[in-house]
Amino acid sequence: MKKGLLFGILSIMLLVCSVIYAQEKTSARNFIELSGGISDPMGNFASSAISNNIQTNYSSNAGYAQLGSHFAVNGAWFFTTNFGIGGSFSTSSFSVNLNALANQIIVAFDCDSATAAARSYNTVSFMVGPYFALPLNKLTI
Repeated sequence: MKKGLLFGILSIMLLVCSVIYAQEKTSARNFIELSGGISDPMGNFASSAISNNIQTNYSSNAGYAQLGSHFAVNGAWFFTTNFGIGGSFSTSSFSVNLNALANQIIVAFDCDSATAAARSYNTVSFMVGPYFALPLNKLTI
């Protein structure tokens, strides 16, 4: 019952949104977009494994990164029907898994306790460049 009701409400919302979104203009429009969400680290960046010979070379590929946040602002200004200039600014932040880092140091150096401190990983990117849009009825690629 609940699934059917939810499906019905979502279907009505989709139909209403497509009617409201209908455009008469066939050229691309200038836009500014905000987005954000959770960012999941992967690979060595999220790893908490120390290499076997850390005692001799004091290095590791592990990043100890945990779930983080991401925020972006994108936009484009079209000076012709299909061509314009666009830009993007985005930032991400990841915390460090300090417990895993301290535990790995205890294991690697065979000690009784360890204390770890680290700042968060932060990334910032800024891009500007040409923008091409191909309007197809209600969809723009």
